[in-house]
Amino acid sequence: MPKLEQCSKPENIVEWVPYENFKDVKYETKGGVGSIYSAIWTDGWFSGWDNKNKQFTRIGEKQTMSHIMFSSQGSRGIQCHGLTRFPKTEDFMLVLDYMKKW
Repeated sequence: MPKLEQCSKPENIVEWVPYENFKDVKYETKGGVGSIYSAIWTDGWFSGWDNKNKQFTRIGEKQTMSHIMFSSQGSRGIQCHGLTRFPKTEDFMLVLDYMKKW
């Protein structure tokens, strides 16, 4: 099994993101397979590996999209960085790259 520091692209790791790690969450629109929200992810996704401290580094505060998915069709080529759970409905959401138009 490879070690974490051997990941060639840590930004491609999909992780669990507690909903509390988002701020300014707002409903944007209804998509083809669910509802789309935008938010600021306070930590951001993994961006690299710090050999000295033996841990992943993060990109920092970053605007993202959260999409409640009701289909197995996936995110259609949009980078997925994590999963979270919407507290009001308890639906699971994909955490995706922010796109100005969808």
